[in-house]
Amino acid sequence: MTDELQAETLFSADVSADIKGKPLRLACHELQTEAWVATEEGLLYVFRRAEGSGGQPLLARPADYPAIDVFSFHTEDGRKWGETVAAMREDQDLGAPAGPLRLTALDYLLGGTSLLVGDSHGGVQSWFAVRETPEDNNPRLRRIHVHQPGAGAILGFCSCEANKSFAVWDEGGMVRGIHNTSERVIFEERVAAPGATKVYYAGNAGGTLGLDASGKLRHWWVDARHAEVSFKALFGRVWYEGFMAPRHEWQTSSGTDDVEPKYSLMPLVIGSLKGGLYALLFAIPLAVLGAIYTSEFMHRNVRAVVKPTMEVMASLPSVVLGFLGALYFAPMAAPIMPTLLAGLVICPGLFMFFGWVWQQLPPTLTGRVGPRLTLVILLALLLVGAFAATAVGPRAEALLFPATEGADPALLDPRTFQPVNEEAARKLDAGNFRIWTNGGAELARATNTPQGLLPKGWWIPGGHNLFKALMWLPFALLAAWCLRSLAAVMFGGSGFWREWRGLLSGGNPLTALRHRIAGGSRTGVWPVMVDVSFSLGFAVIAGLLGLGLSWLLAPGIEGLLFSYQHPTAERVADFRRFLTGPEGWKFNQTNSLIVGFSMGFAVIPIIYSIAEDALSTVPNQLRAASLACGASRWQTTITVVAPAAASGIFSAIVIGLGRALGETMIVVMAAGGTPVMELEPLSGFRSLSAAIAIEMPEAPHGGTLYRTLFLGGLLLFAVTFVISTLAELVRMRLRRKLSRM
Repeated sequence: MTDELQAETLFSADVSADIKGKPLRLACHELQTEAWVATEEGLLYVFRRAEGSGGQPLLARPADYPAIDVFSFHTEDGRKWGETVAAMREDQDLGAPAGPLRLTALDYLLGGTSLLVGDSHGGVQSWFAVRETPEDNNPRLRRIHVHQPGAGAILGFCSCEANKSFAVWDEGGMVRGIHNTSERVIFEERVAAPGATKVYYAGNAGGTLGLDASGKLRHWWVDARHAEVSFKALFGRVWYEGFMAPRHEWQTSSGTDDVEPKYSLMPLVIGSLKGGLYALLFAIPLAVLGAIYTSEFMHRNVRAVVKPTMEVMASLPSVVLGFLGALYFAPMAAPIMPTLLAGLVICPGLFMFFGWVWQQLPPTLTGRVGPRLTLVILLALLLVGAFAATAVGPRAEALLFPATEGADPALLDPRTFQPVNEEAARKLDAGNFRIWTNGGAELARATNTPQGLLPKGWWIPGGHNLFKALMWLPFALLAAWCLRSLAAVMFGGSGFWREWRGLLSGGNPLTALRHRIAGGSRTGVWPVMVDVSFSLGFAVIAGLLGLGLSWLLAPGIEGLLFSYQHPTAERVADFRRFLTGPEGWKFNQTNSLIVGFSMGFAVIPIIYSIAEDALSTVPNQLRAASLACGASRWQTTITVVAPAAASGIFSAIVIGLGRALGETMIVVMAAGGTPVMELEPLSGFRSLSAAIAIEMPEAPHGGTLYRTLFLGGLLLFAVTFVISTLAELVRMRLRRKLSRM
């Protein structure tokens, strides 16, 4: 150690020539990487650290960064900054500003990202650099926050060393504490004499020290707890430092104090609703239809076993369902997702077809089939449907989700989007659902390929075959209706919204042929087989016509409804872009479909038990009266029993929704835990209950996170209470309507 420390000036340079006007304020980053110089006219000049000709460090103005006018750049609502401040002063009864608008204060906020600007009219602004794209290496300064103006000219700022708040004082003698992110005024105090010369603000660490113009020193204890929370911070979009746009964000932990806390509850609210939505989409059809079958069609001996079993399922721990969903079903379902989607179409269709055939069979035959054999037949149909889905799924994936619509851009022609050569065609001669969902995402930057430079925003159109498949059913139904109507025009009957006598006499020859083949008896199996064969033949003809119409007309309809301007191919049809958006759907193994499936098993027993009890309590006299009038059991169920039990079924669904909204462990284990706002089915989420379970043990007692999580729990209770109240009102209305039947 030495008694004296000697320093030598190695290099100095005058940079004032780069500034137009007289420099008035200077703000230097704590790491000395950049500095902002302000003039009285409101021009900001940035100087960044660079290396001089001799290798010495210096601050120099970037050639591609012009001066920024904080009084006119990025105007608010079409007005310049002076007009905005004048309107804000009028709203707060501060009077009209006096004198010309001049910049009077400049300083950095904690962390060296946000820049505070004050002016002679009392205006307070917060600016930070914003990237236009994630790859932008030269972000531009932009006004982000506008705070309440002061009574007089702003004299200075003092940033808090613990959070994103700051003290600001003006020549009117007022000292205010403001949190930059939440835009809340924490405190407001008048010093002994107008014109404070210096203020030190330490937040909760000791309050505020103020030295006024008369030399008096004042001290205030400031209770600034939870200053970072406001209604806008909890439920509105906030523009956080480092983000390209305002957004809802939940991020409660960080490595340092200079990172803004993000307490937006909206991602958690959306996550809770998202989990409940997908769980009910899976649970309601199975539970309600299962309850109807158990109550109205199942044999009482089988019902005595099935219903208690379903009620016991309600006692399964949710942690077990979450464990199975996250560690077993999610990895198993990821590679066979098209097969599962095919099963959701094939199995219900197969059961509906079997039910229709069963209704056509004579009672003398169906009455011989006992309840156990019926159950065996249904299980066999389920196995057949699963086998059919296994066979159809990979082929459907290759047809509906081709690899060419999610391929590497280097393998495709940038205008036709077809493989560039035979080798690329062989690589892409398959389907890949997981890549297809994200295949339409726009390029984030210009990309060089062997076929040339692909501009930023280029993407691969897709979804053409999927749109054709979706249009096939409407066209097939339209073809069937047209065929029946044409038959009515030719041979008589109802068609094209009117009755026809028929252009030809003698009746429909196909109907006569069917009766001739079936014979005179209508009680055997043969007539049913003939009717089913003719109906299947008609369905096949209508399906082929629908397929042809879809193949011919769907491309034109897609181009008319879902066309977009493309950087290299002018205007293209893109049904996938309509579904997934310009960013695509990134496939996550733990996604909302997995959570809906796992949570559905927790919700199904509840909805099933309550709905089945409601159906069973419908008086048998109503069933007997309907059957006596000639209605079938299915017609009786749909038109008499189900409307009579509608209030109970509705209550069951609402109780199931409440169970889904409050579910915790399944969401924690199977949802991925990412708080996002998107409702897409292939992404995860975080719910309010999951956030409370995960973060409450680590939250400091009485802290902002602790109280925010309690607010989230109260919000969850309020949402459930409101939904339950509305459901009760609907249920009572349904009961009154039933009582008048």
